[in-house]
Amino acid sequence: MKITKTGAIWLGIGLGIIISGTLIYTFRKDIKKVAKEVINYAFSKEQESFLKELHPKYQDLFRKFIYEVEKNTNYKVLITSGFRSFAKQAQLHLENPSNAKVGSLHNFGLAIDINLVSKKDGSMIMKASSDEKWRKSGVLDIAKDLGLQWGGGGTFGSYDDRVHFQVPLSGSKLYADAIKQFGSEKNVIGNQVKIAA
Repeated sequence: MKITKTGAIWLGIGLGIIISGTLIYTFRKDIKKVAKEVINYAFSKEQESFLKELHPKYQDLFRKFIYEVEKNTNYKVLITSGFRSFAKQAQLHLENPSNAKVGSLHNFGLAIDINLVSKKDGSMIMKASSDEKWRKSGVLDIAKDLGLQWGGGGTFGSYDDRVHFQVPLSGSKLYADAIKQFGSEKNVIGNQVKIAA
């Protein structure tokens, strides 16, 4: 029996459909799991607006952090602060001297502040919540595993910033690098500062 070129093409297409269907059926649970993971990794508009303003080099790290928290704990993450301009940081410090001065890692898009909302009853873990409550949430272990530094537990001396999670880099070095890169403080766009690998 001789197969024409057209017949060979249709045979190939048919075999491709059969093989694809068989693979999809065989791996349907894995495909559903991957699809669910992708959907779960999609954040709300509010969260995404904060995440998109972070330093491009670290946006995915913070996305991974939030994803892991929401996947592996009984809490949803509510981002309350992310990137801040130098001017905004200076204003916050004037309003409350316990707030960080210009040069905070927020100014470089390397920090977020979060509250945790219980999936069970809607109760919240916030800045005023105890170190113990934050530890029991499981969030600190996730942050540590991802290389993020927590602002509670004496990290900033007597000032406990329990809602704060940051990439552990030197704010003063980044500040100096920013001035070199942009020429003056008034020109600095912190979340665009070049960060060495």
